[in-house]
This record gives sequence, structure tokens and C-alpha cells, in this order.
Amino acid sequence: LDFLRECCIYTVLSDVSEIQDVIHFPGLSDGLAYCVMELLQGRLLAQHLESIRSGQELPLPSHDAAEICDALLHGIESCHNRGVTHLDIKPSIVWEVAQPAGVVVKILDFGLAMLSNLSLLPTEARHFFRPASVMISSADSTGPRLEVDDGSAPEHVQHVPNASDGSEAWHEFVPYAQLSGVGSPWYMSPSRWCGFASNWQRKAIPQPELHLCTMPASVNLWVEKQGGEDVAGIKQVTPISTALQGAVSAPRFPEGAFFEVVVRKVWPATMLSIEDSDSPAGLVGLALGFTRLPPNERTGLPALNERAKDWPQSWVVGYNGRFYQNGEEVTAPLNESPHFSVPEFRRRRAQKLALAGAGADANVDWPVGCLGWSFAELLRDDVVGLLAEDGGYLTVYVNGRIVSRVQADGINDFGPLFPLVELCGMAREVGVPPRPVGPGGEEAQDERLAAKEMQVELIETLLPRSTSPYADVYSSALIAMEIFQSRHRPAVSPVMVKLLMATQLWLHQGRPSVAEHNGMLTALSEWAASSREQTTNSGRYLVPEIEEVIRRVLMAAGGGNSPTCIKTAQEFRAALNERTACSHVSQEFLRSHQPHQAESMHTLKLKRMKSHWLQSHEKKAAHGPDPAKAVVGGTNWDLTPWTLSSSHIRRVLVVLQSQDSRHIASVSISRLEPNVPDELQLRLAECFRGPGRNSSSQQGKPYLFFRDGQLPTDVCPVPLAQLAEANVAGIVLHFVRRVELTPVGMDGDSRSFSAGPAAARIVASALRGNAALEELKANQQGFGNDGADAIGRASYGCSLRRLELARNGITEAGIHALTNALAKPGSTLVHLELSGNELGCVGCKHISEMLRTNKSIQFLGLQKNGIGPDGAVDMGEALMSNCILEELDLGRNSVGYAGSAALAGATRLNAVLRRLNLQDNNLELTAGTKIAEELSAGMQKDLEGFLDPAKDAPLKSKRTSGNPKSYRATGQVQDIHIGSKLESLNLRHNLLGSLGGASVLAALQVSATSITELNLAWNDLGAETARAISLMLGNNSQCILSSLDLRDNKNLGLGAALPRALARLAPTEAGQEESGE
Repeated sequence: LDFLRECCIYTVLSDVSEIQDVIHFPGLSDGLAYCVMELLQGRLLAQHLESIRSGQELPLPSHDAAEICDALLHGIESCHNRGVTHLDIKPSIVWEVAQPAGVVVKILDFGLAMLSNLSLLPTEARHFFRPASVMISSADSTGPRLEVDDGSAPEHVQHVPNASDGSEAWHEFVPYAQLSGVGSPWYMSPSRWCGFASNWQRKAIPQPELHLCTMPASVNLWVEKQGGEDVAGIKQVTPISTALQGAVSAPRFPEGAFFEVVVRKVWPATMLSIEDSDSPAGLVGLALGFTRLPPNERTGLPALNERAKDWPQSWVVGYNGRFYQNGEEVTAPLNESPHFSVPEFRRRRAQKLALAGAGADANVDWPVGCLGWSFAELLRDDVVGLLAEDGGYLTVYVNGRIVSRVQADGINDFGPLFPLVELCGMAREVGVPPRPVGPGGEEAQDERLAAKEMQVELIETLLPRSTSPYADVYSSALIAMEIFQSRHRPAVSPVMVKLLMATQLWLHQGRPSVAEHNGMLTALSEWAASSREQTTNSGRYLVPEIEEVIRRVLMAAGGGNSPTCIKTAQEFRAALNERTACSHVSQEFLRSHQPHQAESMHTLKLKRMKSHWLQSHEKKAAHGPDPAKAVVGGTNWDLTPWTLSSSHIRRVLVVLQSQDSRHIASVSISRLEPNVPDELQLRLAECFRGPGRNSSSQQGKPYLFFRDGQLPTDVCPVPLAQLAEANVAGIVLHFVRRVELTPVGMDGDSRSFSAGPAAARIVASALRGNAALEELKANQQGFGNDGADAIGRASYGCSLRRLELARNGITEAGIHALTNALAKPGSTLVHLELSGNELGCVGCKHISEMLRTNKSIQFLGLQKNGIGPDGAVDMGEALMSNCILEELDLGRNSVGYAGSAALAGATRLNAVLRRLNLQDNNLELTAGTKIAEELSAGMQKDLEGFLDPAKDAPLKSKRTSGNPKSYRATGQVQDIHIGSKLESLNLRHNLLGSLGGASVLAALQVSATSITELNLAWNDLGAETARAISLMLGNNSQCILSSLDLRDNKNLGLGAALPRALARLAPTEAGQEESGE
């Protein structure tokens, strides 16, 4: 019957691509029940996850995980739309289909599925799905039992743990447990759990009652039934004693396992040995405890014939106030008894003795142990309760009041605990109530009953949803957690372990009414209340975006009705797609690459006649195709009708890497969904012909078209705003060499584009692994620190050669990631423009540290960055070890005297730096003289000597190198060539004055520099400078200038100072002209 019903469900779902296809089902009237189904290639998701967790395979990438989840949810959504609820979704019924196949997963095993829309079935099959029929077919006299799910369990989980194995073994077992005929507990929602417990409970079965094991006749004990409860007594006082054991486990209450005894008779103290307090015949009392060892099922006798304190796997208190754990005494346990609990116990005891008129033992000096009181002090009719708290404590109640509470390691393992009772010393006869009222006695009963009513109400609230479609949504959320953190095994919460252990006990006891079974009721209600917090325990390694979606699904598990709750597969899938850009692919898309579906190349030509590539192809067609470029006979795979998600792109990758792509000459795209992972876009870009790639690897690859533009191309075909709107920047920019962004506010279209850090992140995503893009001009985009950080992190490993980030509001915090990337080996950047930002001295320090190791940057623009003397000094020190930088622009800063001196001095140690811009730095006379001193390599005479008329001397050839001289730089002596290798020095718009300008010119006269361009405009130059100019231009000068800018220096014209100075050179130059020189 179950087989026929499952086959019928498969036929209802025959049009769902994620369901295993039914090839042939003869129906219900042939007399032979069989079904021929699709043969699947691949493996179970459970097997894949286990391979990852065991280290045999790499973890699932996020886009692969998203694709599996999306396909699974699409299949579940399709089932729900047809009225089918699976009710047993788990990794061992999810089949990963071997690719290329198009369909990612197949959902198997509909043996437990429910069908709500019976109109989809033939009339003769509908009676199989009536509720009564379902119950009859699944009603097994033995009922459900816990098993291991063989389809998902690893090798080390092969059997169901025993009750005495402890919670550690159960922790490993829980994710792979199976309830026969019900489902997998780990993937069952709280409502499914409530339905299972309600449907399978047998209210006619009485609740288990506590009673004692049969004792052999040879011991000094007797046990009999009196008034519905077991009564045990000791025959005579002897030094030999044996513990009684409960025949069933102690009943569980919300606080933990609990039982109690009633002291019915006691021996007179005069009959006991006061000297021997350790003997059962000494002045001691009874002992109570718990053990994990179950009694002998075959004989009904206790597991051991020992004293209670000697039992292994036990926790025992009693005698004269001692505590034993696992057969050994704990002399100093952590005692958290309430204040004055022992004095209060003794006060009440004294009152009881006074009322009875028996004060004979009031003055007895009772020997006491670590508990501070002796169990020999118990009186007749005292009710003594023992609670094994789930919090890990052992608590003793006397007449409903706590007397002692000690820490008991390992007692909170949630497994069954069997009572231990030992009669010795004063204890002569005790009764064991079969149904104790619980910790605290009658006083706490009202509160306990109210809590129980709330637990029952919660279960009844969840019960109607036990077979609702949300059960599948809940299961898929747990599977999604496992897939997105595939490296880690599920983290099992203690509440779930407690529930499964309680279920095992409940099944073993015959499935009595849940409302009356404290253990099952408490564990079930606790799980229902805590299940919505599953992501806290099991989702610790999820990224926040995925964790937030799954948490919203689980919020509905315990009956939550928040507007943010996700209750349907459609909502769950949409929320995941929003964060992962992964949506299900249609059958039309799966067939779109096939030759009869793809557009012919001839049609593509007619549509794109303006394409230069197609026009050149038409011209060459008459002479035969070029094997490397021709696409004659090929087809265009037109993907423009679809907004491509991760799933679509994965499918495209599968096709392009298979034999199915031989006829594809080009692929056209128009849009991508948001949040498609960068690595997936990069993998797609690598499938097409592109610039900057090995030509041999281009053979056979198709071309990529974005809308009507063919790629690759030299300049970006459309503005970045359009690329961002279509979410294709990460792909298209892998096929262009140059990108220039319109400065924000200078173009109407740019205002519609979300500039700032958002734009920077788009550009950064395109930079990762980009072998094509060589030039990026992104000036005045408002990137800020976040944008600069994103671009910096993405720039390493790309082929970028020119980067302009001027006027972007970048500070020292934002430049750090960029300098880190440029400091790594393999950087290709040659031109870096950072003018107009706010780097300051700290930012300049980061750049300086980068320059010490960078091997590519030749131009560095740092104009108007608020760089002071400290930053300039750092830069000067870095230049001493840099042998790549050729041009440094520090204009419009405030480098000051120290900074200008450090930079000028660095040029004598740097044989590569050719151009230095220090304009608009407020440099004064002292800075000018210091620059002059550094440029002349320390050979400068006093200023007046430089301005004296040149003496007759042999003409020195210009630009000859001086002799090597030792120069101390940064604490080390280095051999250098005297004289700078600068070719251009810009000191425009400073405050050098006439003497400062003269110093610089005089230094150039006597120093073997390479300077050919000098800018001294706007420096208030005067007569001294004019005289120095005439000397520098004379025959004895070491410098030849091809460009000298002296604009806006009014004092040069006062008194015709400059013409008179130059006039001195006229006769000599005329004589040279007459002699033909």
C-alpha cells in the first residue's frame, strides 16, 4: 500500500524537474505492483558532505552551496504547489546530479509524503490517501523505533547508543538518527515532533510506576507491596548491607530525575555502635543515590550486590552526611545548600520530637560528614527526596525542603537514572511512592501544574501544523546550514540530545500519554521553545547574510508569528536569492544553447551591421576564414532574454566546458542578478576571448557580446553607471583596457549612478584577477576610505598600470590597503595619481614604506594632500632605497625646510628620479639655501663667492660627474656620485626670495646635475638672482638649461637687473659666433 501511494505521488510530480522521473507505472489494476524510474548519475548530498567533513574534498564554495539550496527549494516549492508535502527532507534523500545535466538535484523517497489535493489522482487511487488508510498502513504493533540512517551516517556511527552510554555518544548519533516510519529527528520541526508524539502515544498504557527490584532471599532485606507502594525493611542490624535498586528509571520532572522515600520505622540509637560510624551497624542513617547501570532485565535483580557507596556510575549521599561519586568518597564537594538549611532542618526536627514527647536523642552527638548533618537524624514519617538536577547538582529534600545541594559531575547527561536505596544504621523500614509529586512536595505542586498546562498548550498549538508544508521548509533550512558551512559537522544542542534520549525512554516504556509522561513532555516543550535559536548553536560559521535568512525560517518553528518569519519555500528561496544571486533555471534556458535554439550567425550579422568586427569578417569571408577569428557556421548563444543568476552562470560554464559548445561562436548577455560572486564572474570571463591572455589559450573560445557591443575592446563601451545597473561590471571590465569615470557632478548621467564607496566596490569586483584592464581613471568619485580600501584589496594580482584616484576624500586610513597591495611582489602599477586627497603625514608614511619595496611605480602624484615636513622626510628616506620612481609630484603641500632638504638630498642617492615638483609649498630663503646645498653635494661656498665675477679658468665640459664622495645618510656611510640626476625641478610659487633663488642657481652652476628644466616663477626674485642667472649661463657653468621659467618675479625687472646681468655674456657669445663656435 505504501509503495502504491508513493508511485501515485511520483506521477503527480512528473513535471517537476527536481523529482526523479517515472519512466513507467502500469497503475493499480495489473495485479503486479512495479515502477520503472530514471537511472540517476551522481551521489547523495549526504555522501558529498561526509567526504568534505572527512577531509577528502574541499568545502563547497558559496555559489555552489547557493545553487544546491536554490534547486532544492525550487523542487520543494513545486511539490507544495501541487499539494505534496514530503515530510522527510534530509541530505540522504537529496541526489546531486552529475553534470552536465542542467538539473542540479533530485529529491527522492516520497514514502512518508502527504497529498492534500486528491483531485490530481485517479478516482480509484484516492482512497489510499484517506487519513484512516494512512494510519492503518503505518500502524505497526511495535511502533516506531530509533535507528541509524544508513544513507548519511559516517563510519563511526553504526548503532543506536545505549541509555548508559552517556550524552557524548548521543551527541554524535543525533544528526544521523532515524525514527522508523516517521522521519529523521534532526530534521523534524517542533510541530512534526508534536504530531509524532500525539499520533503514536497510547493513552491506555499506564504511566510507569516506580518500584524496587526483587531481592535474593540470602540478603538481610525484605521487599513487599503495601497499599500500592513498595516497602523495604531490614531484618536485623548487622555490619553487612546491600543497596536496593529501582526496577525502572526515576521519573523526570522539569528540574531533573527525582524519587523519594518515606521513613516508616527506625531503630533505637542504643542498638547501634557509636564507635564504628562507617559500619552499617554504626550510628548512621540510610543512603540514597542514582546509578546509570540498569537492573538485570532477565532476572529482575539489581545490577550489583554491593553497598550503594561502592556502585560504579553512581552518585550517593547519606550515612552520616557523606557524598560518594562513582564508588569513591568526595570529601569536599562544592556545596551550594541554602543558608541555614541544616539549622532549620534540626529546628523542625526538634519541634517534631517535642510534639511527640520523645526527646531522648536530642542530646546525641551525631557524627557528620561533608554535608554538615547525618541521615541518622531522620525521624519516622520523614519524606526524603533526591533530585538529580539537569544543571549538574544532587539535591536532598526532607519534608519538601532543601537540606543539601552538592555538585555532582556527569549527572546531567539526560540519560535514565535508576534509584539506589541502602538501609543501614537507624533506617529500619522505608516506603517508595510509585508516583512522587516532585521536588518541593505539595507546596510546589500548584506551580508545577501551571507549568505543565503551559507545556501541554504549546504542544496542542503546534500539533495542527505537523504535516503542513512548513515541515519541509524547516528541514531545508537545516540542510542549508550544513551546505553553507560544509566543512563542519552539525553542532547538536543539549536540548536536542535530551529530547532524543527522552524519546528512547518513552518508546521503551510503551509510549504512554505524553501529557502525563514528565520526561517526554518536558523535553518536547523545551525543544519547541528553543528550536528557533538553532542558528546560535548550529550556524556559528555562517556568513551573517545567510544566517539572518535561516534564522527567520526557524523563528516560525516554535509557533512564532512575527512579520519577518519565513514560512514557505517560495519566501525562503526568494530571501536566499536576494543574498546569493542564485535562482532556478528554466527548461527553456537549459535548451537555449542547442543548435536549433541558438541564433544563427547570419541573423546576428543583420542585427549588428555597425559592429566593426562583423564588417571586417564580411570582407574576409570571400578570401576564406581566419582559423583564429572566423566564426562562419557558428551560432550565437543569445542569453539576453534572461537575467543571469549564479545558477544560470554555472550552467553556462558547464556547457562551454563540454563538447556541447563546439558550435557556439559567441555568447550575448545583457543583465546579471545582484550579488553574483566575483569568483564566478571571473570564471565566466575566462571562457571567452579577451585581451592580455595567452594567444594559444584563446583557440576555440567564443566571443562575448554585451548587448550590441563585441568584446574585447580598447575603451569601455558604455558608462559604468549602465554596467552597474545591469550588474555586469565584473565581467565586461575584464575585456577592456581603459576605463575613465566621469567626475561626479560634471555630467547629468553620472548623478543617477550610485557613486562613492558603492561604485568603488563595483570597480573593485572587476579588478580581481583582471588581466585586461590597464588604465583606470576614477578622479572625483567620492570613493572615500571604504572605496580606496576596496580597490586596494582588489588591485593585487591584476594587470593595472595606471590608477588615478585624485580628489576622492581618501585619508591615511583608506590608503593603507592600497599601499599594502603595491608593496607585494608582482605589482604592475606604473602611474599612481592621488592628488587632492587628505593623506597627511601618516598617509605619506604608508606610501613611503611601500616605495621601499615596490618595483613598478614610476610616477607618483601627491599634490594637495596636507603633507608636512615629517611626511616629506619619510619620503626622502624612502627615495634613497627606491630605484624605480622617476617622477614625484608634491606640489601644494607644506613640506617645509626639513622636508625640502630631505627630498633634495635624496636625489643625490637616487640615480633614477628625474622630475620633482615642490611648487606651492611656502618654501622660504632657508629652504632655498638648503636645497642649493644638497644639490651641490656639500661643495657650496658662501653666497657672495658664488656671485663674484667668474675668474679666468680652463673651460670645463658641462655635465661631467664629480669624484665619488662619502655621504652620511640615515646613519650609514654610502659611496655616491656627487650631484643630482634630476632633470626637472619645479619650485614655482614659493617664498624663496632673491637670495634663495640665487642659491639654487649658483648650486646648479658648480654641481654636476642633469637639470634641464627649472621653474622659479612667483618667487619674488631680484638682482642677486639675476646675477646668479648670468653666471649659471656662462661658459664655466656645469648646467645647461633648456627651460627656465621666471614669470611673475617683478624685482627682476627693477633697474633692468636681469638685462644688465645678461649683457655681460653678450661679447663672449658674439666672439664665439664670429669664430664659428
